[in-house]
Amino acid sequence: MEVSSMQIKLDQTVQRGACLKTPQGQFFLMNAQLTHQKKEYGLELFFCGVTHPKSTWLSFRITHFAEDPNTRKLYFAYSTRNYLQVVPADLYTIKKGIENARSEYLQRTNVDLPIQSKKHNWPIHENHCFQRILLDHLFLAPWYTILKKNQNPAYQQLNIMQLSKLLMLTQKMQCMNKKDITALNQVSIKWRKRNPKH
Repeated sequence: MEVSSMQIKLDQTVQRGACLKTPQGQFFLMNAQLTHQKKEYGLELFFCGVTHPKSTWLSFRITHFAEDPNTRKLYFAYSTRNYLQVVPADLYTIKKGIENARSEYLQRTNVDLPIQSKKHNWPIHENHCFQRILLDHLFLAPWYTILKKNQNPAYQQLNIMQLSKLLMLTQKMQCMNKKDITALNQVSIKWRKRNPKH
């Protein structure tokens, strides 16, 4: 199977709700990217535990991959004896995985980022400012031009793939400096001037 075909199957499985099975346990998979460079395959995974709201990035060098057409399981071998499985998740795993991802996002934007901003004298300090910037950069436009206003909070309207990208952006923001944060804020404000709320 070609890399592009497997990536499509990975995306489809993740969008429906996927479970990552490893020798260390079972996790809720939120994003998976299969790479191919210089005759080497790689697999980048973004996932969180079902029992605790903490996401993790892991990269593997893959020796080969395959699909079981009967079970829809995807297999990725990273040694002669060890492999990862990506399988459709049950409803409980999907529900808990999404809850944990949302909880982590709120912890980072309501608590961690405001503390970090005051410590490093960033130009923004309020949780809603961080959420505005992150959601706008997720869509490369004011989030209210994409999602419904005056209903559920924006982050609750996201699908699994969007939620994973939002959480990844949040983690990246925590590694930025004052100059980077200022630039992100200015871009968000610029987008909103072009598309004001009605």
